[in-house]
Amino acid sequence: MRLSQILTVFFVFMISSALQAQLSLSAIPIATVNNNFRSLALGNAVVSLSGKYGDYHINPAGVGLTNSIQVYGGRDYPDGYGSGRTFLILNYGFKKSGFNLSLQKYQWEEQLTLVGSYKKLRGRFNSDEIFMNASYSYSFNPYLRAGIGINYIHTTQSSGSIYSQALTDDLKFFTVDLGFLYQGSSYKISMGSITPNAGFSISDFGKSQSYYSSGYGEPLPTTLRLGAGLTFESDKKVWNQHLIGSSVLFNTSKFTGRKELKGNEMDGYYYEAMPAFKALFNSWGTFEWNNGQQIKNYSLPEQIWLHSGIELTFLETFSLRFGRENAANEEEWLSYRSVGFGVDLYYISLDYTSIKLDSGEPNLYYNFYSGNHWQLTGRFPLKGKKPNTILTQILK
Repeated sequence: MRLSQILTVFFVFMISSALQAQLSLSAIPIATVNNNFRSLALGNAVVSLSGKYGDYHINPAGVGLTNSIQVYGGRDYPDGYGSGRTFLILNYGFKKSGFNLSLQKYQWEEQLTLVGSYKKLRGRFNSDEIFMNASYSYSFNPYLRAGIGINYIHTTQSSGSIYSQALTDDLKFFTVDLGFLYQGSSYKISMGSITPNAGFSISDFGKSQSYYSSGYGEPLPTTLRLGAGLTFESDKKVWNQHLIGSSVLFNTSKFTGRKELKGNEMDGYYYEAMPAFKALFNSWGTFEWNNGQQIKNYSLPEQIWLHSGIELTFLETFSLRFGRENAANEEEWLSYRSVGFGVDLYYISLDYTSIKLDSGEPNLYYNFYSGNHWQLTGRFPLKGKKPNTILTQILK
């Protein structure tokens, strides 16, 4: 299949209306946290990757490593805080299908009042938060793969607090992830081959949520992602492993949550979350953001997140990774640079990622990204066939 066949023209309809978009104040910030440290090291630019690099929440089409079971998990802490999160992920691939199950649990030692606050909330949590995911992917042919994920979220954000004389409650609800992956044919060059890949996904699509019974709905952090990459493998092999490999990745993403002005002059005006499907088509113009003191306006380019990553691999075993995430203007405090490495022996792999926020003040926003992250992954072949790794070659 030729590269020209994967190029698509995207038409964006610029629709103007009385909209307010408080992306930093979207409901359920827990839904935006990534717990795959490989993809964090690559700036979250992995919407076009699958297999061991597939990230179920960024693109469910990428879950599952063929004929293998993968298990990884850990305990993570934000810089300078004793509170943290625990997570466990299991996925496997069989024939044309891939499956993923995951559980995340977050705990804070202190209660943070989020409702009615104009503080930045993405990356902030309080009390107990639970995030569960079940994802499935299917390969239609060697080039095209699709996936769907169902997320169950239980959040106690501000539970028990009083807001507008109303007691806030726990929230329990479901959201949906959808995604597509394309992997093109390899192109021969002088020293090896190059393979293009592309991906598209929408995550956390669902009904708006309200923290108290008489409150107006808050939009979910529904996110659109689009990206592509090139993977290189050298022809030269040592110990039956490709001597050098590399990947160059670039993604864009955008939150689509919106609030729209409702009411009338007689009864008063208020902002209500726009229905998720409507927001997909009405979130492409300039948006207004109320920070509690003034209303700010941001054009479409200022709403776009940019993600980029580079990985260098040696003997299909040792990897160096570099990443960059440029957040949208209003959330630029979440922009970061990352560096990491990995050692992959198939049965077990170790990944390390170091992240530094551009703001230099990770504790200010209780951010789970900043700092050092370690991930240990175990793999088990489903067919009992010994995998071809550097160890099997050395120990022959």
